[in-house]
Amino acid sequence: MPAQPTTGPGSIAVVILNHNGRQHLDPCLRAALALDGLPGPAAVVVADNGSDDGSVEHVRAAYPGVRVLPWGDNLGFAAGNDRAAEIVEAEHVLFLNNDTRITSDALRHLRKAVQDGTACAGARLVSWDGRRLDFDGGGASFTGHGHAAGHGQPVRSAPAGEPRDTLFASGAAMLVERAVFLQVGGFDAGYFAYYEDVDFGWRLWLAGHRVVHVPAAVVHHRHHGTSGRWPAGVRARLFERNALATVAKNYAPEHLPRLLAAALALAAVRAGASRGVIDAAAQDQAGLRPGVGGGIDGGRAVRGA
Repeated sequence: MPAQPTTGPGSIAVVILNHNGRQHLDPCLRAALALDGLPGPAAVVVADNGSDDGSVEHVRAAYPGVRVLPWGDNLGFAAGNDRAAEIVEAEHVLFLNNDTRITSDALRHLRKAVQDGTACAGARLVSWDGRRLDFDGGGASFTGHGHAAGHGQPVRSAPAGEPRDTLFASGAAMLVERAVFLQVGGFDAGYFAYYEDVDFGWRLWLAGHRVVHVPAAVVHHRHHGTSGRWPAGVRARLFERNALATVAKNYAPEHLPRLLAAALALAAVRAGASRGVIDAAAQDQAGLRPGVGGGIDGGRAVRGA
């Protein structure tokens, strides 16, 4: 695959968001720099969310050609990536988690998938040892909770096959047309982390864009390699709050009252005795801004009437 420029038509930027993930950066960066067709190390961007573990210093010393964007604070997954997308000037942005190791031909497969007008193409995520699937396409329940197809299944049981439509691409490894990303508002910064990719994919479909899953584009992933350090209560709160936000923003107005009531009731059941989760979800729900109207049909978003 010919090398692509870093700006203008056909250009690519690889954005790797990092927060105190120095232990993950070497395998991630070595793999990104070895991508077929990468124009050079300047196409790789590490956006750092206020790390204090020496991540920024390490990247600058060990990978002098890689661009570092230090935000100074932990903006979260959504806002940290959004800010990077606003700064880079490439036609397409490949978002990668810092706890990934992308295969050398993955970019080629993803680029091929977006050449037909598709706005966003997602990679197949597999375990670090490559034996099990981590993400093989994305769907969502009516409560807004994202679903990773194939999670935990043996890779040998799922032949790669051709690209196929999916509700969303995993934010851990997705290629997206930068102009479209910015046009639809990028990831919702209010999510901080979790399910921002579900909401983003849903909004792409509602705006008339296509999202595909590309099984031939393989990325190894240490599942929750970074966010797994967070307390369980914090993760539970983000999951529930962000699922409710996704429902409130993306369902058609005529369906929202009934479905949101059911989603809130189920969230209460899941939370059980953890009143803090419910109180936080209710407070956050009250402040949600209105979103685009639409509905869900067979696990895929469609434009509302």
